[in-house]
Amino acid sequence: MLLLAILSSIVTPIYSQSTASTQGGRPAGSYQLSDFDNVNLFNGNLNFTLPLVSVGGRGDVSIPVSFTAEQRWELHTTYQGVLPTYNYYPNTIQGAMVNGPGRLKGQVTAWGYIATNPNSCGQMETQPTWNQTSLTLTLADGTTYVLRSANDNGIPHTVPYCAQYTNQSLGSEFITWDGSGAKFVSDTPILENEGSVAGPTGYLLLTSGARYRFQGGYAAWAQDRHGNRTTFAYGAPYYPGGYGGGTLEYRITKITDSLGREIDFSYGLNQTPYGLHDKVEFNGFGGATNKKAIRVTQVALINALRPGVTPKNTVGQLFPNAPASQQSQNVSNSSVGGAIWLPD
Repeated sequence: MLLLAILSSIVTPIYSQSTASTQGGRPAGSYQLSDFDNVNLFNGNLNFTLPLVSVGGRGDVSIPVSFTAEQRWELHTTYQGVLPTYNYYPNTIQGAMVNGPGRLKGQVTAWGYIATNPNSCGQMETQPTWNQTSLTLTLADGTTYVLRSANDNGIPHTVPYCAQYTNQSLGSEFITWDGSGAKFVSDTPILENEGSVAGPTGYLLLTSGARYRFQGGYAAWAQDRHGNRTTFAYGAPYYPGGYGGGTLEYRITKITDSLGREIDFSYGLNQTPYGLHDKVEFNGFGGATNKKAIRVTQVALINALRPGVTPKNTVGQLFPNAPASQQSQNVSNSSVGGAIWLPD
């Protein structure tokens, strides 16, 4: 049994807007340092990805199963009148297959907040001046693409008075503008509001001829140009932040390739000698009679830091302008990847 220690990086704050300078993963064009790590040229973040096993099958669709280590924060801003309130949530991307086979998220960025008259707008006391919408695609290897409406190139739209969103139709087609040629075609026209873009459903088309089916923002299957299909199944929703903050996500539980071979994922196991861990299980040589497992252990952040590092234990210590309800919230016990156990 081979034990490979993975060092955890200290948490760093980011904003939650879907822009190339703040989003996680590795945007297309990132500088590759080795097979394990790369530098995001838009924000300087070092991303670490360790290949574990690959899902092949017949044809050209290959889905890598990797261990990814990223640690960052999301800043959620709300307004009372024109006064902002900041809430911070950990967005921990650490573990096996954290991005799944593919993840598509939409976001409406709002800015230029102005005060409104409650007598005219009901309970509303503030509203944005502009909305701008984009979709962010993250593939299994961590590569990210930003897609914009093909209708209007993703330009900002003016928000009507007494509204939070324009509710303007952005059409069904979203495309990349970096030369990669990726296109997403939604089943229905997408409106400019958080409910419409939260989990897009439709088809992603790549220049290689590969096609992905997304349902609610999650890849249901991937298919090459010859029709060879790999399918994906997901488990119950959970909070990646670990203590009920942020956005509910779904974790991959099974991948079935075009030859019917399966890879299974289990989470939150606690067995000797691994301790708390997640497991990736697949058939070795000889099929079902020779099961292989890769285990990724979880440890508290405070125990993963190198000796001599004094951690900041609470949200208030990290972010002094956090609201009173978050000031004493402990973050040093959040789980991060500690070690990887590989099969014999």
